Amino acid sequence: MKRFLILFAIMLVVSVGLMWAMMAQNGYDLFDPRMSGMMLVAVLVAMYVSFRISRILAKRAERAES
Repeated sequence: MKRFLILFAIMLVVSVGLMWAMMAQNGYDLFDPRMSGMMLVAVLVAMYVSFRISRILAKRAERAES
């Protein structure tokens, strides 16, 4: 669980940072109420990717012990 939370935090910061930079170049505000769907998708994708990576690493650790 600890690995998942760390990966989730890193993925979320990177994805929000990249979205913020891209939108700032085009004159948009990431925290505008119209962008709430985009933020929700960023959080969900970060959760999914973090979950998949943590499961892969856990399975590798199990195989290494066997």
